[in-house]
Amino acid sequence: MYHHRYLNIDLSSGSFHVREESRETVLKYVGGSGLGAHTLFTGTGRKTDPLGPDNLLIFNTGPFTGTGIPSSGRHSVVAKSPLTGIWGESDVGGRWGTMLKKTGFDGIIISGKSSEPVYVFIKGADVKIEKASHLWGKDTHTTSSMLKKELGRRVQVACIGQAGERGVVLASIMHDGKDSRAAGRCGLGAVMGSKGLKAVVVLGDKKIEVADKKSLEAKIKNMVARIKDAASFLGCYGTSGGIMSLEASGELPIKNFAAGRWQNAEKLSGEVMAKRFLKGRFACGACPVGCGRKISITSGQYAGIEGSGPEYETMASFGSYCLVDNLEAVCKANELCNRYGMDTISVGAAIAFAMEAFEKGLITKKDCDGLSLTWGNHDAMVDMVKQIGENKGFGQVLGKGIRSASKAIGVESLSFALHVKGLELPAHDPTREPISAQACPMPRPTGVPVILQA
Repeated sequence: MYHHRYLNIDLSSGSFHVREESRETVLKYVGGSGLGAHTLFTGTGRKTDPLGPDNLLIFNTGPFTGTGIPSSGRHSVVAKSPLTGIWGESDVGGRWGTMLKKTGFDGIIISGKSSEPVYVFIKGADVKIEKASHLWGKDTHTTSSMLKKELGRRVQVACIGQAGERGVVLASIMHDGKDSRAAGRCGLGAVMGSKGLKAVVVLGDKKIEVADKKSLEAKIKNMVARIKDAASFLGCYGTSGGIMSLEASGELPIKNFAAGRWQNAEKLSGEVMAKRFLKGRFACGACPVGCGRKISITSGQYAGIEGSGPEYETMASFGSYCLVDNLEAVCKANELCNRYGMDTISVGAAIAFAMEAFEKGLITKKDCDGLSLTWGNHDAMVDMVKQIGENKGFGQVLGKGIRSASKAIGVESLSFALHVKGLELPAHDPTREPISAQACPMPRPTGVPVILQA
């Protein structure tokens, strides 16, 4: 279920070529992440600058992508991480990966650096590197909308926002427009921005061949029925439907992991969001669950929010992590991150870290450009998200990640600067989730939700 064809693009020269990958290699390095790791380790070195032209930015699909197998509509993005200095990988859903597979390529390996902003358009075997000065400075929603208007509604867009352009190392690569499917972790949006690459657009209609189509379709039918039954709660309330159970088990991160229980967690639950703001659901490619939330907030301080609602990790990072129980504010922080193109986990964790530093007197309102970063201050939280996205003020400090920020604030902050090799912790207490605890010392991009990587 591989084409065994990979597109290599050199943005420095504006050239590209197709590389054939052997059956032996794709069997040895399983899936998009495995092949991505192999390509990165053979194509870069220890001295490779994550934000330099020699770093590789790799988009890879897996063997099941495009086959219709449930939940296979995913792809991996791999590069040397500017946060950790080692292998960085982010797994993302949506429909972009399936469309890439339909172009006839299994993956894209991008090197070099363009002298001006560009985007790549892959239409089947036709590959173009186009100028993107008219897109530079635009947020991800606007960028996706403009490219669809220029190139056709069927195209799928992976792009960065202003954060990636400005070198914010918490930047993500966003897919699917307002549905906001993110390759969020490890600062890969900053890698893309360092190359002068605004977007990668794909369009194809090549069929994905399988050995026994009839047998596969029968298995898919059986799997879909079982998954729908088992995941009905997830479909109804999304991933944030797990807030209450995780709070009860002690796994929910509360007050920068300094507290074990929080009575206001219910205000951020998926059930409450469904009741107040839910307008529809959406699913990633080949997924029968439909955990994506389409929300609309039409009144109050944060009126005007339309689009993808926060997932569990986002709800926890901007909510319980920061002791913010204002659901609308969490939705606003989520929307801002999606538009700027930033990892909601790292941004929320960085703000929670700053709130603890503020509480301990290590930073002041003067340091924070007049913001009072007290626990639960949702106005200050939302404003700080903007500062990070715009790479201004104290946002410049937090936008470099917790490890860097703690060095800037001082040694007194090191004891509560929670990261693994420079990557902020996901919203699961590792003392309560053995799989996360075991992942922390492993030589992988730890901090990535490992259950989703299996």
